[in-house]
Amino acid sequence: MNYKYSEDFKRPVFSVIKLHFPSGKIEKLYSDTLKTIDLFKPYYIEESGNYSLSVLFANNNLKTDSLTYDFKLNGKETDVKIDISFYIDRQQTRQGGQWLEKPPIPHGIIYVTKYYKAPKSVLINLDSTKLGDEDYKGPFFKLTNNSRDTIYGEYLPGYFWGTLSIQRNDSTWSRKYTGNIDMEFVVKPPLSPDSSRIATVGSFGMFKKLAKTSYCYELLFTKDKKSRGASLYENHETFQWWAITDEFYRLKYKFKIE
Repeated sequence: MNYKYSEDFKRPVFSVIKLHFPSGKIEKLYSDTLKTIDLFKPYYIEESGNYSLSVLFANNNLKTDSLTYDFKLNGKETDVKIDISFYIDRQQTRQGGQWLEKPPIPHGIIYVTKYYKAPKSVLINLDSTKLGDEDYKGPFFKLTNNSRDTIYGEYLPGYFWGTLSIQRNDSTWSRKYTGNIDMEFVVKPPLSPDSSRIATVGSFGMFKKLAKTSYCYELLFTKDKKSRGASLYENHETFQWWAITDEFYRLKYKFKIE
């Protein structure tokens, strides 16, 4: 679980986050005023069934608010990520020919991301025939969809931008390099069955030439055509809650340059 609140809040935010399991067990994940926390618990959410997140927000100069957010697991997930954040939204309204600032409204955002192994019918290989330039660098990968499903990119439907890790020695790997992400690319359709597409590291690639070592390319894609990003979940009088549950398939490809 990742939790944070923005510098917009002049006083500490006190939050309580509890996870309700299908078995009826309730576990408190967080209860504090820390601005950020990263809680990692492998093999923690493995039970299939209906889950609920209960989130309490309290700030000295703002009204306390809370939300219960439900999501479901089928037991096939490799891992589940929960992100919760708070910030203040400042908007303006036009009255009598003038722009007036509305009272600031705190927003709470909940992301639940479920990850699955990519189906074996979706293939990826290094494409050494494609050469990069100053604007679009390598490495380039050929992504082939032999499944019966249309698949969509993590950021934009028709683009497949992944991460790259580099093997440092026999036992350690670098962090995942994402590269730059540009959401302003022109519209491109998703990848339909029995077709292929080029996949890169971020929007513009990373290296003109790969050094001699081993690499791991990781790509996320989805079968869901809905737009990415949280949507308004509950609109309270002095607080807004935004939420989304996403599902991604994780495709890993290790290769070596000799």
